Amino acid sequence: MKKTPLIFFLILAFLTVVLALVIYYQNKTTDIYLTTVDNNDHDNLSQVNQEELKTNYQTKLEAAFDKFLDQKKLQETANESNQALQQLEQDVLNLIVPAVYKDLHLDLVIAINKIQSQDPIEVQNGLELINQQIEKYPWLSPWLTLFIVNF
Repeated sequence: MKKTPLIFFLILAFLTVVLALVIYYQNKTTDIYLTTVDNNDHDNLSQVNQEELKTNYQTKLEAAFDKFLDQKKLQETANESNQALQQLEQDVLNLIVPAVYKDLHLDLVIAINKIQSQDPIEVQNGLELINQQIEKYPWLSPWLTLFIVNF
């Protein structure tokens, strides 16, 4: 009679261990699958987003400079011109920058900041920095050339 409860307990313990192992390995397999799917989706999403970000950045950067040039035409004083430059700098800083344009973005902000200083040497350095960006990124040429001409 004493052997029956012991056998029952051993069988119950064995089944509990087996069930725990099955659940553990099933979750492990599911985690690996989900991680693989998530990583693959992230890579595809990242590539699509970078292309979309590049297009959006180019469009919005052009719009920021166009807005500045429109404001510059209406400027009558140096103070108004400086306010327009500050607004341009803020508009450029507000853009979401794709990785491929991070150096361009930084150089444009530095150039705008130098031009804002109104120190002739700094203004010239800022304009030269913009010219360098036009050489690196020809798509900038149409409206950055107009920007340079206005100084």
